[in-house]
Amino acid sequence: MRSHSSNRLINPLQFAVMMLFLSLPSLICADEFTIEPHSVSLADRYQLESVGAFRLQEGTHGESRAAFAIGKIAVTSDDTSLYLAGHAHHFSVGSYDIAGAFAFGSIDELPIAPISQNFVKINPELPYQESATRITGLELHEGRLLVTVDKYYDADVKNKENFLFFENAVDLEKTIQFGFYPLQSRSHSTGWMSKIPAPLAGKFGADYLIGSASNLPINSRNSIGPTFFTWNPPSPKHSIPLGKNINTSAKLDYSLAEPLSDDSYNESGNNDLWTELSTAELGFISPDQQSYIVVGTSGGHHSGIGYKITQNNGRKCNGPCAYAHDDYYNYYWIYSIEDILAVHYGEKLPSEVAPTSYGKLPTYSHEHLIIGADFNPISNMLYLTIAKADASQNRFESQPVIVGYEFITH
Repeated sequence: MRSHSSNRLINPLQFAVMMLFLSLPSLICADEFTIEPHSVSLADRYQLESVGAFRLQEGTHGESRAAFAIGKIAVTSDDTSLYLAGHAHHFSVGSYDIAGAFAFGSIDELPIAPISQNFVKINPELPYQESATRITGLELHEGRLLVTVDKYYDADVKNKENFLFFENAVDLEKTIQFGFYPLQSRSHSTGWMSKIPAPLAGKFGADYLIGSASNLPINSRNSIGPTFFTWNPPSPKHSIPLGKNINTSAKLDYSLAEPLSDDSYNESGNNDLWTELSTAELGFISPDQQSYIVVGTSGGHHSGIGYKITQNNGRKCNGPCAYAHDDYYNYYWIYSIEDILAVHYGEKLPSEVAPTSYGKLPTYSHEHLIIGADFNPISNMLYLTIAKADASQNRFESQPVIVGYEFITH
């Protein structure tokens, strides 16, 4: 920040504005973030057991920082490194050392994971449109860092920059970035990526799944509900020429014509499934291979939803929002793998499958929502990026906290 010298006296209005600015940290931290041991039930079959949380080292490192991060994450199979999509305007990814980082306590007591690789801007070999602006998913695969991307506001639905990968995930700065590749399913699949475990991979005929939802503007390009597409990432084993379509196969998919719920603004007052405010951040196969678990956020289930309204706390919305400012929640949806396989076998359409269980994740407040997630099938660890939880390191900027859960099957 520049400093300016002046002999002018500060008038009362300027003083009031200055005091308001200095009070921003207290506004950011109005809902103190504390991690205590707890467990969360997902239907009757699964349980999340908290293992603690950690902060991310603040400050600009290379091209970006954790403050105002997009929050998409990928964690190494040994749970020692976490890759993070940085500031929303920087289109960059970096990594942190997270070995032994989890702890319980108030925000200023949580460990700080140090930066291990500076943030690097997405800049692959073939930016033929230069339209992608938002990182939508990260995954580690055979030593590579896979990245899904999309254009934030794609009004004409023409973006074909959907996927790229860093050839060497442990040297982001110097390695080659291969891309962009278009995904056959475009925005319906430009989100999370998860491994399909054996023997289920054999039944689906693919090693990985990829999915998305109506997380970005322009519903006409989105799935109005979480998706599940099978695919095989580009690699020496599955070679795809640069810039060519990556094939995907829909096993779970929705649209404006066939949405998961047709009451997007909850005009009935009874829609607790999926609304205009719902997002999905991760879908993964449960360790028992019986369920497809989706975690994200939702809102407007109690107060309803309006467009460019004034909420009950006086805030004016720029788009759809809940009438009550606190009518937002962390959420989950559980699908039956048997139902999804029925789509694969041609017995159902991708839009005909509905979740067998869904509801609120009773974790954290409406101010601290999930903006990213990853699941490690080796350690059965679920990582969640929780927004606006850490203002302890920088009084002027909040940044996410990473919380961890052991995924338990009953």
